[in-house]
Amino acid sequence: MAATAAPLAAATGLVTYTRTWTAVDTEPTTCSFVLPAGAKGITYVVQGGGGGMGGLSDRARGAQLSGTFSDVSVPTAIAVVAGGGGRWGGNTDPAATRPAQVGTGGKGFGNGGDAPLPAAGSGTHPNNQVYPGGGGGAGSAILINGAPAVVAGGGGGGGSAGSGYVVGQVSPPNSNPINGNGNAENTGADYEWRVKALDGTTVIRTLTGHGGTGGSASAAGLGGSFSSTGSGYTVGPAGISGNPGGGPSAGTGGNGANGVISDLTSLLSNATPRRNAISSGGGGGGYYGGGSGGAVKGAKDGSDRGNSAGGGGGGGNYVASSAGGVVVVPGASGLGPSGYPDGAPGSVTITFQAAPGFTWTC
Repeated sequence: MAATAAPLAAATGLVTYTRTWTAVDTEPTTCSFVLPAGAKGITYVVQGGGGGMGGLSDRARGAQLSGTFSDVSVPTAIAVVAGGGGRWGGNTDPAATRPAQVGTGGKGFGNGGDAPLPAAGSGTHPNNQVYPGGGGGAGSAILINGAPAVVAGGGGGGGSAGSGYVVGQVSPPNSNPINGNGNAENTGADYEWRVKALDGTTVIRTLTGHGGTGGSASAAGLGGSFSSTGSGYTVGPAGISGNPGGGPSAGTGGNGANGVISDLTSLLSNATPRRNAISSGGGGGGYYGGGSGGAVKGAKDGSDRGNSAGGGGGGGNYVASSAGGVVVVPGASGLGPSGYPDGAPGSVTITFQAAPGFTWTC
């Protein structure tokens, strides 16, 4: 669970204590302890959980915040929450290393949103392809005397896409993220499905699921939208917007939004039904949660079909000017590591100097 460095003797007679708490997969790791009176040189590093990979996509990293706390003259209650990473939703590809399932969001100080699993196809759909998105990473936090001091947002879950066979064309349609992924406080990736003409270059139809926006220290992220271009569709185009993230409540942060489903059935050139079912990425948790991606579907029966779903927005970061009577001095900000295919678990590290004899309680 937690790694502890051995106390180091200091020239002042104080001892340096340090400990790191790391989440386990999607589950948070928590600890409450009391900083002893006279503790000084207090530093922190807080890292949000990463978002899970989507059906065909990359994933987003959580935020990493570092800085210092002012010295404490009285015993001071500290609570830490290391938020879990989001999970990859797998897919129905025979070579997949994980079957299609819910892309579960991480749990922590603001949970990551789930990427839902589309319902199983019926026997009249022998060509099911199911690609859920990725779950959002959870927020990680330090609370001082019960008040949030530092919150690092989780990364948004990856979006997804289901692209079908195109009759008589030089190249098949493609669906790729066309902007960055939803790292903490950032908008999730847009995913665009394209149908190209016989020249292999001219795009004649597109379906785009837009990423959800990230949460912040003052507002929740919004659900992503959807768009389409071109004509000749016999099914759709039809879409659904993503869900908005949530706000903080007593003792915890804002949850990332759950993703939405795009479920498409159309006909192959031999009139056999073909199903492409996907879901958008969940938003990251944080002080305010990120929104989930939007999704869209469309097809020209006997020719082409596809759907696209955007990634989730990242969870919001927060650094108080003071919390529980302790001044918070922000330092560097950046991104945590990128896990694969599941989001990297979040972590919290605290280091301080105090008189000999302190014992960690967790």
